[in-house]
Amino acid sequence: MKALALLLALACPAAAQTGDLFVWGQVKYAGAWDPYPGVFGDVTRWVAEVTSIRPAPARREVTLKDPALFASPFVVLAGKAPPPPLDEEESGRLRDYLTSGGFLWLDDSSGLPGGAFDRWTKAALAKAAPDAELKALTPDHVLFKTFFL
Repeated sequence: MKALALLLALACPAAAQTGDLFVWGQVKYAGAWDPYPGVFGDVTRWVAEVTSIRPAPARREVTLKDPALFASPFVVLAGKAPPPPLDEEESGRLRDYLTSGGFLWLDDSSGLPGGAFDRWTKAALAKAAPDAELKALTPDHVLFKTFFL
C-alpha cells in the first residue's frame, strides 16, 4: 500500500513544486487546522522582503493521505487544540514523508507547554517515527544561525 501511495504522489503533476517558488503546505484535518487564517500572506510577504526566497502566491492545503503531501517539501501542521489521533495509514505516510526528506513545522498555537496539542505531537511522532528521539535544539544549533551565515 505504501508503494502505491508513493507512486500516486510521484504521478501527480498538478501537485508538483512550482518551479523555483517556495510552496507553503499546510495540513488540513477535522477541527481547527488553521488558527491564523491571515498569516500566510503576512509571512510570505516578509520572507520575500528579507530573503531571496520567492514564495508561491497561495498555500497548498493537504491531508496526510493526500498524494500532494509528497510534492510539498515544507508543511505546517498547526492548531490550538490537538488534531484527531492519526490512523495507521496517516502515521505510515507521515513516517514516509519525514524519512523522504519532508520538513514538518508543528505550531502549537495554544502556547501551553505540556498542553493537549503538545501531548498529541509527542504521541503522533512517537507512533510515526518510533526510533527517532524528539528533543529540544540547543541555542547554538546551526538551524538558529543558517539565515545569517
